Amino acid sequence: MTETDLQAIPSDLEEAPTTDPISPPVDTRVQELPVNELTWENFEKLCLRIVRTEGEDQGSRRYGVRGQNQGGIDFYSRLRNGKYATYQCKKYAKVNPSDLVSAVSRFLEGSWAKKSDRFVFCMASSAESTNLSDEIIRQTDRLAELDDPIEFRVLDLIEISIRLKSHRDLVVDFFHTAWAESFIGPATSGITNEDLLLDRLFSKVQTSMMGPLVVIDDWAPAELQKEIRALARDCPQLVGPLFSEISDPPDPERVRGLVGSPPQWLQDSNELTWNLIALIAQAHGNWDVATDAWVQKAELLVSEAKASALARAAVASSIGGDLERSESLNDQARSIDPSNVLVALSEIDEWATGEEQLAALNGIEVPDDPEEKVLLAGHRALAHMLNADMQEANVDLGVLQSEKPDSSLTKGLEVTFAIQQGRIDFYAGRSLDLAEIERAADKALQTREQLIQEKRWSESTRLLMLSADAHALLGDRKRASETLTMAMAEEQASTDQKIVLGSCAAGRALDQALALKFIEGAEQVPEIRLIRYESDEATGTADERNRALDGLDKLVEEGGRTALEAATVRLAVTVGSRPTPWSESAANYLVDEGHERVAVIARTFFVLKTGTFADAKAVLEPSLPEIWALSTMVRIAMHPKATENEATEAAEDLLAVGPPHRLRVEAGEALRKGGNLPRAREVLAAVALDNGAPKSTRTDAFEELMVVSGTLQEDWRFATTMHVEWVNLDPTDERSNKWTPTISNRLRQLK
Repeated sequence: MTETDLQAIPSDLEEAPTTDPISPPVDTRVQELPVNELTWENFEKLCLRIVRTEGEDQGSRRYGVRGQNQGGIDFYSRLRNGKYATYQCKKYAKVNPSDLVSAVSRFLEGSWAKKSDRFVFCMASSAESTNLSDEIIRQTDRLAELDDPIEFRVLDLIEISIRLKSHRDLVVDFFHTAWAESFIGPATSGITNEDLLLDRLFSKVQTSMMGPLVVIDDWAPAELQKEIRALARDCPQLVGPLFSEISDPPDPERVRGLVGSPPQWLQDSNELTWNLIALIAQAHGNWDVATDAWVQKAELLVSEAKASALARAAVASSIGGDLERSESLNDQARSIDPSNVLVALSEIDEWATGEEQLAALNGIEVPDDPEEKVLLAGHRALAHMLNADMQEANVDLGVLQSEKPDSSLTKGLEVTFAIQQGRIDFYAGRSLDLAEIERAADKALQTREQLIQEKRWSESTRLLMLSADAHALLGDRKRASETLTMAMAEEQASTDQKIVLGSCAAGRALDQALALKFIEGAEQVPEIRLIRYESDEATGTADERNRALDGLDKLVEEGGRTALEAATVRLAVTVGSRPTPWSESAANYLVDEGHERVAVIARTFFVLKTGTFADAKAVLEPSLPEIWALSTMVRIAMHPKATENEATEAAEDLLAVGPPHRLRVEAGEALRKGGNLPRAREVLAAVALDNGAPKSTRTDAFEELMVVSGTLQEDWRFATTMHVEWVNLDPTDERSNKWTPTISNRLRQLK
């Protein structure tokens, strides 16, 4: 962000912290980009791109071409007040004070001065020297003393580098990937386990229950039509008798009766007829009937084909809830063909990591059968998404979109892809595709309806969870909770379904009472115990809370797949408002598992709660200047135990490394606490008006702006302008409505 008064703070304070060499060595990232090595054309383009990321303007354009009389400017931006910000770019190896004087004079002589609120001098070198700093002050005063004052800013090498810290795409575009790696660090390829645990620590948003959406048989009506045409083409003599028996459209009960007591013509028919009957039964959710039909088909086949039919029967039986028969049918298929693709897919552990699933899938030979090929691609797409490799996931998803675009399998994976991409963008500090996530929430419910019709309750449960997850990702936890309450009795029947719904309610919607309702009567597997302990700790009596803490410690002690989450939740509760003892065993478990950062942050907040700000700062200081440590420092600096100066210092240190939007809002809040209201207003307004920022983050920035510009600065005209923007962004935000009476009253007083 550009300071309103650039010379008020020495520029070296804007840099990321540096340290003397210590042991072990610290590899400090590059803090300045080689801006002066750009061509003048690319330097101008870079400046224009930077301006467009700030969110203040309503359209930035180059003015004229080289050689024309440009009136002392190179490009301009129309501001929201109807006036302009104008920019002049000078890619000099060294800028002298006289260059600043000349630039301002030429600007004042041109036509743009009369319609500009701001003039920005962009330079590829540093403006740190004292003679340049002094001249900046003089030119700032010169423009400020006009009858219609104009703000003067300087965008130099240091400021450009600071702004680009949060824009990897621009760094890659203009300086290439190698500089992005050195300047910002390795690209975020996806969500790390530590991201998930930290999210659990701060907001208890559970993000690991995405679960498998892939099932072995996923048939839409179009597929049925395809099979009917195939039967009519190859065995036309069977079509009439079949539909005479089951009616057209098929009557589910007549299909059941036909399979239960097959007439002679059906006993004498071929596998195509039984294939079609199985698909019709599945479309109506009659999975026991479908199982019998697949078995009848298998009796007419041999070798690999027979194994595939038995494997399809096993899947139908599993979906219908007869797990014992499903296992028996899979055993039969395996004994006939140990390498059967459908059997191999059924053995994939749905709780395994993406890497583990991919390792298993890579051992399966790509089949010739088109249906089996599509199913394998679906499994691979989901595994890649679990592994946060969205590029590879998109390749496999493309196979399904090409072959089965209307199937619930494809639609479900499209929903999962959109939400997983949103999570990755969120953790990387990138802007969310809000419209795409909203569409994913709607598509999840639409696809769920199709699955309900087919009585595919396990899958419909996961689609409901994904819709709620999308709303939580958008920051609307109330709507996420309301979505989960739509769960039907059949979607809450099994332990796995209770885990899916309970985890989403407790971790994402943060509705602990709903979570406890979902897990009533569930088998006490570790996942259910975790949900219960977390919910009881949040809402229970003193005795229930103590038992919950003991239960969380026990899950950590037991190890297993819930231990990391249990350890994180156990430490998270120690930093709440109620007195809760620290768990050294949970902290040690996180450290032993490679998640020291989670343990350090939790300990920092616990020490702040039980000791002084200096004590908490001492826990965190060894991890500086990592951005996670800087952001944590801002959060503890907002505590009453921290002074105003400590809050301001923490905010500026964080802003110096170019944090993502949500952390900029927190920095703005810390600046407000520190009493630097102009700087807080500047930081918050930039986020609030940035179209690329997440909607929920922008609304948070608008709310804080009401306090800073209205209540504290008493600039109600500016607050009114921001309030209008807020309402336009989200007319349903109840927080903006609460400010409406205050805004109206203050404006009447100003008239």
